[in-house]
Amino acid sequence: MRAHLLTLTLVVGCVATYATAQTDSSAVPAAKTAYSSSSTEIGTLLSDPLARAIIEKYLPALASSQNLDSVRTMTLHDLQQMAPDRVTNETLAKIDTELAALGTKK
Repeated sequence: MRAHLLTLTLVVGCVATYATAQTDSSAVPAAKTAYSSSSTEIGTLLSDPLARAIIEKYLPALASSQNLDSVRTMTLHDLQQMAPDRVTNETLAKIDTELAALGTKK
């Protein structure tokens, strides 16, 4: 009987510890969402040095454009609608591949 009581006490203790760990948000950092050409604003991408380097690699004129303020709240996909000859599907696919490799926030 003591063995069963001891086992039950250990199991309850483990379950309580597990439940606490599952609800303690400080124990595990929040998962970060990758940047995307279709959902992340250009301004957000350019404010991150790693993402900015990727944008400058494929769209060098964008980061230094005098009209940058007018497109900061747009996505690269939105920009493609305005300049499909300069922002191609191929370019966006390459950018998305490299942004996904960053594994950073949206």
